Amino acid sequence: MKKKLLLGLLSLTACFSLGSTSFANSSTAVNENPAMNVVNQAVPAKDNYYTEITIKVGESINLTGSGFFISSAPPYDAIYLNRQGLVIGLKPGSVAVVADLPGGDTIMYYITVK
Repeated sequence: MKKKLLLGLLSLTACFSLGSTSFANSSTAVNENPAMNVVNQAVPAKDNYYTEITIKVGESINLTGSGFFISSAPPYDAIYLNRQGLVIGLKPGSVAVVADLPGGDTIMYYITVK
């Protein structure tokens, strides 16, 4: 009998504890999503960098960055470009290559092959 009474009192106490906690939270506006708590946060603008590079036919260079792609209009067969940023001059011409830098910045390489 004492065990049942003690168990009942503990259950009743737990219900009141949970009930009072939920009422306390419902009376105030609490946002459970931490991303929504940011009201006015300054977002730094991404920087764009430009550089000019001149290489000779047959010469190779390694570019800094990632996600390399050729952004100039065809013909862009003046260079060979691989995914790691290796550039090899194939024939005279000019090509623009864009890459991502750490921190979200972008760099554009203007490559001239002579």
